[in-house]
Amino acid sequence: MMCCRRVSLVLVVALLAASSGCESFFRKKIEGNLPRFDAVDVSTDVADVDELGGAGVGAPCSNGAAGLSDCRVGLICASGTCRAVGTSGENIPCILSDECGDGLYCGFTGTCLPSGDGAAGDPCTSGAQCGAGSYCRLLGLSGVCAEAGSGDLGEPCTTPGDCLGGLICGDEGTCAVGGLAFGLTAWQGVSCAGDDTGPPRVLFEIPRAGSTADFFALPFPNDIRMIGGRLSLEGFPTPGPGVIGFDPVARVVAAAEQVQRGFSREPVVYFRFSQPPDFASVEGNPANTAGNPVTLRYLNIDPDGGSVGAKQSFGWTTTDGGGRYICPRFVEVRVPWEAPLLEGTTYAVVLTRGVRTVDGVEMQPDADFTRMLAEARPSDADVAAAWDAYAPLRAWMAEDGIAPSEIIAAAVFTTQVTSELPGRIRDAVRAQPAPSPEALTLCDGAAVSPCDDGLSGEAHLRGCFAPGAEVDEIHLRLALPKVQKGTRPYLEPSDGGGLVVDGQGAVELQGSEPVCVALTIPKQGTMPPAGWPLLLYGHGTGGSFRSGAAVVGDLVSAIPVGASTVRFATAGWDGPMHGSRRGADLDPEPLYFNVGNPVAARGNAWQGAADLFALVRTLGTLELSAAESPTGKALRFDTAHFAYLGHSQGAQYGPLVVPYEPGIGLLALSGAGAGLVRATLAKTSPVDGALGVAVALQEFTNQGIREVKESHPALSLLQGLFDAVDPLDHAQLVQLRPLAGAAPRHVLHIFGQGDTYAPEGAGDLLVRTLAVPVAHTGAGAPPHAIGGTEVVATPVSANLSKGTVTGATLEALPATGDGHFVLFEDAGIREQLRQFLGTWVSAGTPVVVARPGS
Repeated sequence: MMCCRRVSLVLVVALLAASSGCESFFRKKIEGNLPRFDAVDVSTDVADVDELGGAGVGAPCSNGAAGLSDCRVGLICASGTCRAVGTSGENIPCILSDECGDGLYCGFTGTCLPSGDGAAGDPCTSGAQCGAGSYCRLLGLSGVCAEAGSGDLGEPCTTPGDCLGGLICGDEGTCAVGGLAFGLTAWQGVSCAGDDTGPPRVLFEIPRAGSTADFFALPFPNDIRMIGGRLSLEGFPTPGPGVIGFDPVARVVAAAEQVQRGFSREPVVYFRFSQPPDFASVEGNPANTAGNPVTLRYLNIDPDGGSVGAKQSFGWTTTDGGGRYICPRFVEVRVPWEAPLLEGTTYAVVLTRGVRTVDGVEMQPDADFTRMLAEARPSDADVAAAWDAYAPLRAWMAEDGIAPSEIIAAAVFTTQVTSELPGRIRDAVRAQPAPSPEALTLCDGAAVSPCDDGLSGEAHLRGCFAPGAEVDEIHLRLALPKVQKGTRPYLEPSDGGGLVVDGQGAVELQGSEPVCVALTIPKQGTMPPAGWPLLLYGHGTGGSFRSGAAVVGDLVSAIPVGASTVRFATAGWDGPMHGSRRGADLDPEPLYFNVGNPVAARGNAWQGAADLFALVRTLGTLELSAAESPTGKALRFDTAHFAYLGHSQGAQYGPLVVPYEPGIGLLALSGAGAGLVRATLAKTSPVDGALGVAVALQEFTNQGIREVKESHPALSLLQGLFDAVDPLDHAQLVQLRPLAGAAPRHVLHIFGQGDTYAPEGAGDLLVRTLAVPVAHTGAGAPPHAIGGTEVVATPVSANLSKGTVTGATLEALPATGDGHFVLFEDAGIREQLRQFLGTWVSAGTPVVVARPGS
């Protein structure tokens, strides 16, 4: 059990806006980040501006005798019209970008800052990446450059794009100041009362008529907020649109109420106090060195799980401070990242007698909590419904002989089920006939790919290229099933993008769409009688259907294993929000990780999983005669040897699919992580995650950016929304705890030290949930320390699941560049990967060999 941290702090807040996905290796990293205020010198003249009086852009004007015009600050009167002339230098206060000189834009600091040269549709995190006349249309953590509008201050708008550059679309539907220097006011947070003068208590206020003035006056999460099997989050704090033009927390709240059927398996549990608590009296560690009595417990109380009373490891923080989303005086309790709670299980976090105020007065239960422990069902409808939700707590107390007087507060909540939907997606895919390949084309140097982009020179990225010596490359289209309902690219919640699940839990397919696929087939050797072993490749954000051919096609076409040679074919496809699947000429990064439409962001991950289920099914049944095959040779694949290699965005699909797909026997991951909140707050590429979050949540003041914490309430809410598509909730099923009737799988995790896209904290977490050791040869860079993970010497084979599978993490420290791309650049890692594949086919069990040259 983790020991508590006794600190007095003011909890600052933020909301996560995207996952640990990255740009592909083949795309340029977004350069530049949002400015920090401590790096900006704001003119002291700003303090003299009390209001923005004067005429606006395009209004008639005149210059007075002293040369002063009747235009507002920042504009000049030229030829009788108020205009912005673009003469202000860097760090000079501004309202409009047009006031700033060449190469500058008006940032949310309210000063002129260096701009970029990004064209419409290019990725951005702020105007620092966009060219003149454009702004960054934020979709959450990142966005795309778009042409600025023409609306001046006070003119009507529906989005920031209706307004002149530098302005935002304000709460009242009019263009408003977008900079702090000229009056943009950050959300001030929830309204909080002072210390209660009555008897000190742990707050427990049941929402009447749906809401309370203080959302966290009821411990959260809480089954009292489950109505009809759905979350009811009325009253959850939301900050408003701020500088990004929409309220991201409000959209997360709405999405959670729409699609979530239970609480997070990695929750943060909050209790508030009416008066400042004595930190030492909130104690959850029986072995604490101070000898304090235990007053905090975390228990499984599920009546149907067979583990009633089982204790759960946890950590906690007690504070007399508060933040913008939660009022002062609270304790937050969380489970270790690497140990998610059981799915579909009811838990209780309990505070018992002994919690005191700083003056030594014992905390009392709130009146509503006392009603939860009463023997008779209350007559008040709201209280009665809450009493029903607390039945498991009363049953546990009765079984353990615990008197109601011993407990002063409890949060009772049930976790969501995260393992059902992948299998139901697979069932839906398999209920349809397997699609037939269309437009099979051999890239022989003369043919034009059915997926050709029609471009030439360096701009030509999609299509056939010069044939290689090792493999034949075949392009085709497959009609893959759609699971997302709505209109691509699902920019807004009204565009849809989620799944449709019927009353029996079945996933309803939404038709199909043609998707580009690239196969590589070994040119040398003879196809084995069972067919070619097949490596399916899922590309990263910004990649394409050809990424697999480019990255591993030649690599695995001829693998020497002892005296024999193992030859793999490969298959890659355009992932969701790539190629023709975007529905818009916008960058894939903000489209895929679109927090502006959280339901669609989840749906994009489910669509990728559906793609992989469909590819396994379709390619497993594909059989072409020599006459039918574009190579002139018969073609089929060995269904006993299907492996999956996913990089970055593509790696997310591995844990979502492999535990539920018996057709894949080996999983390899690169540039991968787990734990949505942890990954996003730590990533710095292609955007600075923590900084983008702070802006989206208005977590800044005139003095600087507020620090973002993993334990913030909105972060916890967002984690719960994305639990179902987080590798964290599925990775243990790969080999450590397979589903009933499923076999454990071989797994190889490739970990690049210094990865800024899927940062080390997220990579560490994936290693721990996959439960694989680090394989090291003793030479080269020492392995990065991962808590609780064994380091073993190579060779490694049959080391997991009672000797039935091989699993390991390979680490590499890149000589140059980012650790995210070691799969593409590190020759030693690439050789270990192909030997892992080759020995699997030749010997039945893969071997992690020593790194070449060690």
